[in-house]
Amino acid sequence: MRRSDKFDIVIELNSIKHLFNAPEMNPFSNNELEVMGESALARLLHQLESQSLNRRMRLTLLLPAEQIKPDLEQEILKAMNQYCSLNIKNNKDKLQLLRQFCWRSLLNGLTFLAVCLLLSNLFNGQSLSFIPERVFEKF
Repeated sequence: MRRSDKFDIVIELNSIKHLFNAPEMNPFSNNELEVMGESALARLLHQLESQSLNRRMRLTLLLPAEQIKPDLEQEILKAMNQYCSLNIKNNKDKLQLLRQFCWRSLLNGLTFLAVCLLLSNLFNGQSLSFIPERVFEKF
């Protein structure tokens, strides 16, 4: 793999909770997440939007020493997997609702088109020959 195909993202956290929850916005802080008032995951997504998905990424989370414990990496991986799985399910549900709405809208549009075509055919055809032609001259 070429060196340009890999990139590192380093995010400094004051608390592991800031991985999922946004800290209070503080423009005077030296911490990027606190300045922006967004969670580490939201910040990560902003950074990934500008990158090619074909590139490999390495995410490094910097935490204060007192927050690091032996099984923290496994806890983070479990939480990330759970978070991503639920987000995928949520997005699939939203997509299904959108598809249902689109199909209903398409059906309504086709029904409206059919009614308009029938009315157009009715008014342009000979089926209204009993109505005097003076009525249609204004149209």
